[in-house]
Amino acid sequence: PATISSEDPIAAGLGRVGTQIVGIAGQQQERNDALEAAEADAPLTTGLAEARRRFAQDGDWQTFEPRFRAEATRLQAEAASRIRTEGLRRRWMPRSDVAVSGALNDVLGRGRHLQAESEYDRLDGVLGSLTTTFLRETNEDARATTLRNIDDTLAVALRSGIVSPERIRELRQRHLHGPVEGDALSRPDRWATFLELREGDARASAPSSGQVSDIGLANIRQVLERGG
Repeated sequence: PATISSEDPIAAGLGRVGTQIVGIAGQQQERNDALEAAEADAPLTTGLAEARRRFAQDGDWQTFEPRFRAEATRLQAEAASRIRTEGLRRRWMPRSDVAVSGALNDVLGRGRHLQAESEYDRLDGVLGSLTTTFLRETNEDARATTLRNIDDTLAVALRSGIVSPERIRELRQRHLHGPVEGDALSRPDRWATFLELREGDARASAPSSGQVSDIGLANIRQVLERGG
């Protein structure tokens, strides 16, 4: 029987036509995939942006993560449903995971900031209560105990990372150095006590900053304990 030679022009032509058809079909599939992916990307991007804006106005930082994850999961599922091809949907999901992860990190970052502010306010309140106790107390032993409590509270807050060293300095000035200095200067021998403070600065080999140094604070405590 007759056979078609590999050099047969008809067979070669049919082969080229088949290749062109496959190429055209592949190009069409690529266009469809690109469009479906774009149709999925758009609502996910828009939805995540809207969610970030809402959480930026939300103060319930303790529930940020579960609430945002639930919403992001819903947005991702709705966007994925726009992709009809299973293979394309599988390829699209990791890319959408990156978008969700980035949005979640933004929200959690704000949550960490709100948490830090909340913890700072709580610590400030505790120290404020101790400061009030110190200023109202007349018994010198009780006053010294209160000052130690303030100092210990600040040390624990620093070690545990509740607040930064910079904010610890701010709290120390407000609730320890400031009240001690103010109390000392309210006494009849206020100028002698004030000089004790400055002597402490001098012995520390540092110029006076207008604040109570650690050595100056110790000197003032001694003056207070002597009863002025």
